Amino acid sequence: MSTTAGVWSETLLQNVRVRLEAIALNDRVQQQFNPTLEAFKALDRVNTANVQVLKRGNKKATVEVEWINACSLTPEATTSCTFGTTELSSNVETYTLDQSYQVDFQVEEYDHYTNDFGFEEAIAKGLLKADKELSEKFLQTWIADINTTVGVNEFAGAPGTVAGTTTSIAAADWDASLYAYFVQTGMINKFTNPVLLNGNNLLRAFLNAQFNAGNADGKGAMAAFTTLPTFWDPINMTAVNGASEYSYLLSTGSWTWASAPKYAETMQVFDDYRRYSVQSRFIPGLWLNVMIKEVCSDNLTKYSFKVYADWMTAENPAGCSATNTGTIRFLCS
Repeated sequence: MSTTAGVWSETLLQNVRVRLEAIALNDRVQQQFNPTLEAFKALDRVNTANVQVLKRGNKKATVEVEWINACSLTPEATTSCTFGTTELSSNVETYTLDQSYQVDFQVEEYDHYTNDFGFEEAIAKGLLKADKELSEKFLQTWIADINTTVGVNEFAGAPGTVAGTTTSIAAADWDASLYAYFVQTGMINKFTNPVLLNGNNLLRAFLNAQFNAGNADGKGAMAAFTTLPTFWDPINMTAVNGASEYSYLLSTGSWTWASAPKYAETMQVFDDYRRYSVQSRFIPGLWLNVMIKEVCSDNLTKYSFKVYADWMTAENPAGCSATNTGTIRFLCS
C-alpha cells in the first residue's frame, strides 16, 4: 500500500487533493457535488466594502469592515473661498464571525485495505461534499440575514402594495413587464446599480423568454429581463423561505461578508489528530477548517473528519435614511 496504517501524512493529503482535482474534471461524477451558487453571484456583485481580518485563531475571529457613505453630500449656494467643508464618512464597523457550521464524516481504512484508490477517493469525495454543503449553508444564512434587516420600499406605486418591510405583488403581475416596476423602484429608492435575487419568482417566465428570444414576438420579453442583473437561486431561497416566494432588490454597496481560517494552510500534526485550513473550491474566500482524528480499528485506522467554516454577513449600517437599507423584499401573493 502507498499509505501506512495509522499515519495521515502530507503525501496522503496530496494524493487526496489529486483525487479532488480528478473529480472536479469528471463531468458525470461532479454533478453530485456541485452546489447552487447563484445567490453568491448576487452577493459578490453588490459587495464593495473593504474587509480586514483583525484576529484569527481564537474562538470567534473578528473583522473590520469599512463602509463608505457619501449621502451627506448635497448642493448648496456657492460661497467664495470655502470648499471641502463636508467630510466623507468612512464608517468602520467591527464584526465577529458569528456563524459556524460543520460537516462530519468517517472513512475506515479497513474498507479500502486492498484498494488505495478507493480509500483516497472516498476521503476526497467526503471533503468535496462537505465543501458543497457548507457553501450552500453560507448562502442560506445570508438570505436569512436579508429577511431580518430588509428595508422599507419608499415607492408606493402599483402594482406593489407596501406593508412594513414587504412589498406584495399579485401573482398575475409576475411577468417580464414587472421589470419596468423594479427599475422604477430602484430609481425612487436611490439604489446604485441594483441587482435582483429571485427564487422561483419569474424563473419560468425567464426560461420561456430565452426559448422565444429568436421569435419576433418574443424579443420584447427577453429585452425586459436584461434591464437588471438577475440571479435565480430556487434551491437556497426555498431552503430559507419555504413556500414564501420572495424576491430581493439589492443596491450595490448594501452587503458584505467575511470568513477567516482557523489554522495554518500547512497541516499541523498533534498526537492523535491533524488539522489545516483551505479555501472552498466553490466560494473563494470561504475558509474550511479540517480536523482529522485517527482511531485504531482492526489494527488499521478509522479517520474521523470534522470540516467547519466560520463566517459573517453584514448589511451596510450607513444607509441614506433610517428605513432605506439598500434592500427591498417583494412577495408574490
